[in-house]
Amino acid sequence: MALLPPSILLPSTSPTANASRRVKAIGVSNFSIKTLEELFQTTTTTPAMNVIEQHPYFLQTDLIAYHKKGIATIPTGDNEQKQKDIINFPTLDEEDMVKINGLDRGERLCDNID
Repeated sequence: MALLPPSILLPSTSPTANASRRVKAIGVSNFSIKTLEELFQTTTTTPAMNVIEQHPYFLQTDLIAYHKKGIATIPTGDNEQKQKDIINFPTLDEEDMVKINGLDRGERLCDNID
């Protein structure tokens, strides 16, 4: 699956829209580090969030670390209760985190986007 250039995906982030201050925030979905960097070359608006595939078999730790630049990471999900559970995620101890991190296979469950 080929992605459209960010300027086509996000026409409201054009320099004209930014100059007129009409764009206050944008959100993106399934943007990789590469795609985010391409976006930053076309706009000065930083996405407020990036909805990504994230689960124990695909933690995307590099992307999460990249998001620390001010982008909220939102795992995908269309179930309302699941979304609430993600926001109210229980506190895990270090042993739990080691077990979860051990599951990471770097396997995407959907098409590769890069």
